Order: sequence, then structure tokens, then C-alpha cells
Amino acid sequence: MFRCVEFLFKTQNCRGLVSFLEACLAHVPSHPLLALQLFTLADLEDANATSDGEPSSNGVGAAAAVSEEAQGAGAGNTLSARAGKARARALLARALNMLEVTHGPQADLCVAARTRLAEGAGSRA
Repeated sequence: MFRCVEFLFKTQNCRGLVSFLEACLAHVPSHPLLALQLFTLADLEDANATSDGEPSSNGVGAAAAVSEEAQGAGAGNTLSARAGKARARALLARALNMLEVTHGPQADLCVAARTRLAEGAGSRA
């Protein structure tokens, strides 16, 4: 349970940092720090999403189940998982657009982002 709460805390902090950076760097079309934070947030969102309402095999997906239970969602886990995967995919696409400018299209992070996007919903191998 502690790990789930800790994971949710990390995700919320990352979301806050992304919002802060977006506000501070609104005048910069592609900033490397924002690109990296978006990539990290996509990872966190993807790990937090569940495929069928069950915790993911890496254990961090349990945070989604705990969060859903706390909110009384119950049967909404599958919808929440799809929404989480969609958020992760959108964040990863934004990160990739910036990373191609800031790090170059052949950078390891760009290759990883393209691979995850091609696999679907930003999921990791």
C-alpha cells in the first residue's frame, strides 16, 4: 500500500512540475527540460494505467487500483486504464515532438518514444 501511495505522490508531483514548466517556458516552443519531464510523466501515467482493472505486472499499476477504490470507481477500472493509456500516449507524442528538436531524431529517447508509440499506448517492452 505504501508503494502505491508513494507512486501516486510521484505522479502528482511530476504533473505539477510539467504544469509549472509549461507556464514558465510558454515562450519556448521546445525546451529540453520540458521534453524530458513529459517523457517521464508519460512513463508514470503508463505505469499507473492498468490493462484490465488488475495491477500491472511491474506492481506500480496497483496505484491505479488503489486510487480507483478510494474514489469508489470499482467497475470503472477498465475505462480509467484506457484513459491512462491515452494520456500516456498523448504525453509521449508531445515529448517526442520536442525531443526531436532538442536532442535530434536519432537520440535514444526519440527512438524509444517512437517504438513505444508504435507498440501502442506508450507501453514499455
